[in-house]
Amino acid sequence: MSVFSRPIFCNGSPYRALNFAYKRLDVVRHSSGGPHFVKHDVENYSHNLKIGLKKAPKIADFWKKVFFIVMVPSMIASAYYSYQHYLEEIEHLKHRKQEDYIPYPYLAKRAHPFPWGDGNKSFFHNPYTNWVPGVGYEKLMSEEEKGKK
Repeated sequence: MSVFSRPIFCNGSPYRALNFAYKRLDVVRHSSGGPHFVKHDVENYSHNLKIGLKKAPKIADFWKKVFFIVMVPSMIASAYYSYQHYLEEIEHLKHRKQEDYIPYPYLAKRAHPFPWGDGNKSFFHNPYTNWVPGVGYEKLMSEEEKGKK
């Protein structure tokens, strides 16, 4: 039977036994009294700081390697994928027909005008693909313009 499979009781409570074991392992005890106590504490404090400083260059070097080995290739791959998708979108726009403008009364209701421009166009307005309510498309796509877009 394993040590961990048996319940441990200390004064009738398993929780008290666990609490007792946790406290005994966690607490670092120092000898009390005398001039050596203060000296020991200062040496431990400076020793712990020096250990952290010794590990810092190794940790920084590790994250630098992670950046150059993992992140840079993934950024290049995502840029390549995005550019290929952009070329497909341009090819798709060449074959696309501009939709007819039908002024439905329930579309593009403006309770308040936009705070920029004339107040009727959204912030990312495209005169070829977005129509303006009451006006329609500002620019019609011709065959020459489809190749440029």
